[in-house]
Amino acid sequence: MTPPDFRGTTLGIDPLVFVPISMAGVLWPGFRGVENRREYWAYLFARLKSGVSLAQASAGLNALYHPIITDVETPLQNGVSDQMMTQFRAKQVVVTPGRRGQSSMHRDAKAPLLMLFSVTAIVLLIACANIANLLLARGAGRAMDMGVRLALGARRGQLITQLLTESVLLACLGAVAGLLVAYWTLAGIATLAPPEVVSTLGFGLRPVVLVFAAVLALATGIVFGVFPAWHSTRTELVTTIRANAGQISGARSAARFRSSLVTVQIALATTLLIAAGLFVKSLVNVTRVDLGVQVDSVVTFRLAPERIGYDSTRALLLYGRVEDEVGAIPGV
Repeated sequence: MTPPDFRGTTLGIDPLVFVPISMAGVLWPGFRGVENRREYWAYLFARLKSGVSLAQASAGLNALYHPIITDVETPLQNGVSDQMMTQFRAKQVVVTPGRRGQSSMHRDAKAPLLMLFSVTAIVLLIACANIANLLLARGAGRAMDMGVRLALGARRGQLITQLLTESVLLACLGAVAGLLVAYWTLAGIATLAPPEVVSTLGFGLRPVVLVFAAVLALATGIVFGVFPAWHSTRTELVTTIRANAGQISGARSAARFRSSLVTVQIALATTLLIAAGLFVKSLVNVTRVDLGVQVDSVVTFRLAPERIGYDSTRALLLYGRVEDEVGAIPGV
């Protein structure tokens, strides 16, 4: 018995029932993987004892594994070069953390997800730079207001806190809007993806995603709101009060900072546009590849008769019967 939310140890496989490994030969008639030592099909998961590290567990397992390699497996190797034999004798049992399960999907998806995350980070930087520039411009227009408040006795820290609160609130509103768009986007993708993919990957906003979005919104609101808040409250009182609100241009440092933000936005946006153009071009090229088959109105399905007790002979007969019956359907 397992907890209700337990989905197995392999990402991509969501079993409904767990059975002892000794029943593999019963579920798959003709399967001899349990008896054949040359069959590599099982992954071992174990729980470490309290106080035992991965290095200690690895050392203990390899102390048992090396005699098996040297005394049992090495004499069975025939027609192997000396170099390959040396590498074979040097094999070790690798112990890795199992909290994420076992799957090649993590390794295969690492590069695409890293690319998508990088693009997302660039878009976030462009948006933050744009907001920071707008906050600086708005702060220049509020210089008279800030100068009057400082003249009336308000502390600079209080004004900075107020401005940071505004920038954080703006970032939180953006995060909420982004989460809504993400929810609708995932729902749309889930309607197009196969059911097994949806159940495996879990197209939904999990609590960790919500926490990450909240932390990121808070961090960006503070980081990109500090300089506008600091600059808006450093205007000299006499100059601010005597000047008109529409004539206040801000310090040179603010102007240089705004120019730098505009330059960064243009550079990042240009990079994204070039990358997007290359992706679109690649996608168009892929869609134009002639596969040699008619892919319109194609339906795929899988059969696993061995899971209900069919041996190889009966399974082949079943495949032939299914092919004949499906081929007899009008329009197929």
